[in-house]
Amino acid sequence: MIILTVLKIILITLLIIIGILIVAMVFPVSIKVSYTGEKKYYKIKYAFLTLISSDGKKGLIGRLKKSGKKETKKAPSDSESEPEKESEAVPPEEAFPEKNISSSPESDTGKESESQHKKPESPEKSEKPESVKKSRLEKLPETWEKIMQIWEIASSPVKRLCKGIHFDRIYIDFKISDPDACDCAINYGRMCVLVYNILGVFDQMFSLTKKSIDVACVFNKEKSVYDISFTVRFHPIVCLGCGISFLWTYYFKIYKNKSGGNKSGKQGSKKRKAHK
Repeated sequence: MIILTVLKIILITLLIIIGILIVAMVFPVSIKVSYTGEKKYYKIKYAFLTLISSDGKKGLIGRLKKSGKKETKKAPSDSESEPEKESEAVPPEEAFPEKNISSSPESDTGKESESQHKKPESPEKSEKPESVKKSRLEKLPETWEKIMQIWEIASSPVKRLCKGIHFDRIYIDFKISDPDACDCAINYGRMCVLVYNILGVFDQMFSLTKKSIDVACVFNKEKSVYDISFTVRFHPIVCLGCGISFLWTYYFKIYKNKSGGNKSGKQGSKKRKAHK
């Protein structure tokens, strides 16, 4: 009876811990990044709590660092409490004794004899790398098939995971400028192609909400201005669900089929031996 009660208590505590973790994973994690007016700023939030920011003053991690620094300042150091010991003067002759570096003829003769007695490398050793290369080339189709099987299984969870990542309030304000009008126009065209193509790819992979996107060409100015800001938001429970679904499908499609194939092969070999 005592063992059963202990087991029940352990199971209840485990279930409570799992429930707390699942509830904690429901809350989103948001990362805000901005570069405006040549000033960098970032802030990482979990639900309504700021974990860390570029200011260093706000956030739980910043507060913990400050409290740790205060404790280290208050604690007395060992070097201050203990009296300093005077280092005994050591004469230079004893501190750095002269070393008799003399090359004996016996050692030279020994080295020459060892170099003479060394056997030349056998041709088998030189042939080993070629055989290894051949074996690797032969295994390439098998590895490629394995990679394709894993990708077939992982494609749908990866797509769901990417769509679960939200890029919100995307603000882009680029002002391309150059003293030369021709170079300014060329750079403007390149930047437009780069920005809008990247946004198109991101729109297919992730979830985007745009605030304002503007790429302008400004002539007769030396410096270009690049202002950008966005927030990345995702739920940890989505990552957990995608990982579980991938492992589930991998187990039933690949791992179980392999184990079943090996068992059937062993049974067939046993039957053949029995017939013989």
